[in-house]
Amino acid sequence: MGLYSLGVRIDPGANLVGLREAFEIRTGERKASLLELTYINGAAATPGLTFGRSAIVGTGGTQFTFTPDDPTEPPATTFAFAGTWSRVPTDTGIHMRRYLYASGNQGGAVMWTWRGGLIIPPYSSVVIWNNISTDPAVADVSLVIEE
Repeated sequence: MGLYSLGVRIDPGANLVGLREAFEIRTGERKASLLELTYINGAAATPGLTFGRSAIVGTGGTQFTFTPDDPTEPPATTFAFAGTWSRVPTDTGIHMRRYLYASGNQGGAVMWTWRGGLIIPPYSSVVIWNNISTDPAVADVSLVIEE
């Protein structure tokens, strides 16, 4: 199994879907293990983040590609998505992580890690949602997965 990384700047507030902006990690034919997720406020904003599995996987969105840490590994079948959605991933209401940027400082960060890896089965997804009606502004998101 290979390790794959992704670092991307997103603007979740640019494409509001019922004030539930989303950043989705969607698997393909292989399961993935999420090892690390970092979310950094790129501007002064106070998003309230929730993280969990989606009830219904999203469709559409801007696709971001994971890069293998070892260039001899095959391409990842897991991708991240944000932006304009055809169908936004559905929140189950059951969350594994939550974080509120109460100070609203630019550069404030949260890093979540999963010691044994959070398993994302094939053709499913996990998602970060903004659970309050504040525009979260731009953010830098970094991820490490194993596939």
